Amino acid sequence: MAEQHRKVTLYLFLLAVFLFLVVIIVTRGYKETKASTEYSNATTKSVLQCNFFSFSVSKMSYGSGTLQLSISIRVTDESTAPKNFVIKTSDQQRRINIPYYLDFTAPVKIEDFIIDDRFTIYPEDCPQNRKECDIQQKSCVVA
Repeated sequence: MAEQHRKVTLYLFLLAVFLFLVVIIVTRGYKETKASTEYSNATTKSVLQCNFFSFSVSKMSYGSGTLQLSISIRVTDESTAPKNFVIKTSDQQRRINIPYYLDFTAPVKIEDFIIDDRFTIYPEDCPQNRKECDIQQKSCVVA
């Protein structure tokens, strides 16, 4: 009888250890899955957000510290339209507020802006979509 009681106690102990390990494994698996899903959703949203529009720069002119250009934006969805652009040189950076419309061309004039030959322009939230522009050639290329 004592030996059977010992076996039952051993089985209950092993069952408790097994259940404890199952709880730990399930909990860690859930946390890892949740963290991975949150990271994936955040990364995917920011990357895709930059792919729903395109922009081009034209009509560039520069003189007496004033840069003038036109920014044309083609958007598939109004919610993804960039609201601000950044124009950057080696020494300066300016933020440009753009009207929030679908498929438009906006004239831009920036005063007191010193440019040697080149500047970079990109949507504020999507620096990976930047374009390098050359004032002398009056053209921009994807950087």
